[in-house]
Amino acid sequence: MTTLSIGIIGAGPGGLCLAQGLRRFGIHATVFERDTTPQARDQGYRLRIDPSGQQALAACLPPAHYRLLCAGSAQNSGESNLWDPQLAPLTGRRPEHWLPSSQHQTQEPSGDLGIHRQTLREILLAGLQDRVRFGHTLREFAQTPQGVELQFANGEHVRVDVLIAADGVNSLVRRRCLPEAGPEDSGAVTLYGKTPLDAATRAQLAPELLNGVSVIFADGVSLVVEPMRFQAPMAQLAADYAPDCRLSPVDDYLYWACIGSAERLGGAPGLEENTALQARVRHISQGWAPALQTALALADPLSLSVRTVQVTATMPEWHSERIAFLGDAVHAMSPAGGLGANTALVDAASLAAHLAHSDSAAQALRNYGTELQTRGAAAIRLSRLASERLQQNSEADNSAP
Repeated sequence: MTTLSIGIIGAGPGGLCLAQGLRRFGIHATVFERDTTPQARDQGYRLRIDPSGQQALAACLPPAHYRLLCAGSAQNSGESNLWDPQLAPLTGRRPEHWLPSSQHQTQEPSGDLGIHRQTLREILLAGLQDRVRFGHTLREFAQTPQGVELQFANGEHVRVDVLIAADGVNSLVRRRCLPEAGPEDSGAVTLYGKTPLDAATRAQLAPELLNGVSVIFADGVSLVVEPMRFQAPMAQLAADYAPDCRLSPVDDYLYWACIGSAERLGGAPGLEENTALQARVRHISQGWAPALQTALALADPLSLSVRTVQVTATMPEWHSERIAFLGDAVHAMSPAGGLGANTALVDAASLAAHLAHSDSAAQALRNYGTELQTRGAAAIRLSRLASERLQQNSEADNSAP
């Protein structure tokens, strides 16, 4: 299996995790990414890695790089707090798969980890410099008896034995192979922001918002808030744990994301100026506790963004001896509950192991596909339940036993 030529479309967390896992097994893979450079596009802010995602990363990354990932995650209290919009405690709303934050980032984590997305990408890229080809947008592909022929927008043609579609919610490969399985507009949107945690801003924030992860439930909308405080500068951590990694500086910040119906959150995303996004924030938080309004109002205006929540309704069935899918390309989920990225990481570790231990690529993809069908369907169901729970009206929670 080590002589296989494998092409991975997409250098997101799932695609890079797969490339790292294959590298550990001595299998060469090339990742094709449309971004022109690793820094060409904003990677977003916090990503929450649950124990399944941690196990996948530990299986795929070199041990030193995984220790760096744990050390570079946010230092939180381990608490998870549920509040109403006036910051009064709530019970009964926590999705069943949520775990507290881990307090021991340098050892084996015991709960979820909050990692900055750019930091995760840089760790996943370490050691793959000769295997990731930026500036490659897939335009066409075709299966032949000899393999899969790839044609890129820059005019380059490449043949691979196996093609892995890790190209996200708008996957070209899925659109061609599984046109009926495209994600649907859920009717929800997510508004993201980042509030700096410098000394001046921290003094204006409520202490309860700086102690672990907080989820605020209002009528038809939920706000997730997590302080992203790091134990040391990223460059120092890289030097201590994995000197071959080069990590960009990351200042402490308060991550927040608000999810709800498009109507409740001010309409579907558009080409909005920062002032219009700030107006959305003021509209959403009207009537909330002053401490919450302050936390959102102090956000960096350039950090604000709105995205439509697209979800896969039903896990599609797919059988091929040369093409496989992972992550949002085949099972797009709501960000509620944080299952999407973690399921993609598990997909990657599973596929790497199947390709390493099976007698043929065809057998590996068959076995992986069967496993993916079960895992993806379960994750879609859990994500849907988490989304419904996060968006239910506060009156429903107050009347619950």
